Amino acid sequence: MKKTSHPKKIYVELTTRCNLHCKMCVKNMDGSCIPEEDMPLALFDNLLPALTYADNLILNGIGEPLLYPHLLEVIRLARLQLPAAADIGFQSNGVLLNKNFSQELIEAGLSTICLSVDDMRECTSKNGGNSGEHSFSAVQKAVQCLAWARVKTGSNLTIGLEIVLNQKNVEELPALVDWAADNHLDYIITTHLIQYGNTTESVNMFNPNSSDA
Repeated sequence: MKKTSHPKKIYVELTTRCNLHCKMCVKNMDGSCIPEEDMPLALFDNLLPALTYADNLILNGIGEPLLYPHLLEVIRLARLQLPAAADIGFQSNGVLLNKNFSQELIEAGLSTICLSVDDMRECTSKNGGNSGEHSFSAVQKAVQCLAWARVKTGSNLTIGLEIVLNQKNVEELPALVDWAADNHLDYIITTHLIQYGNTTESVNMFNPNSSDA
């Protein structure tokens, strides 16, 4: 019998909507035409047979997964279809997490979550309100809620951080590693900054290509 290959890692973008308006996001670049919409639940149902042999399901894309109205149902459906040892996870800004929501995510079958970090400062507008960007206090609160839910449920949920390094935040990395260790986080992912638009600002650490190139 001919052996059939199956995808082992599957990415599903549930939504392109987000509750923040970060300056570096591709959605906020000049000329962006990314629509604001959610994946129909029926479309996800069509993907379920593909999960039978997968090792990882990542519910991630441009948008914030916690905004997706059927997130818990999607995780439950996937957990029933995936192999027992498979991981279900996503990256999130964590702003919408509280203790109850964190517990519900774990009980639905979530096994890993990665919280995005811009830097370790607070983001406020000129009038003292929220700037629409990502503050470190939101990450701190999300970690506290997830850690509480992990203990409450007795789960093996892994909690990590992801930071896009640039010349403005790279010096904070040692302090972030210390903070993550103190709060019993499981991993940190660091990536480089990719310039989406034409810019003359020299803030990209790793890509030596000029805009002309």
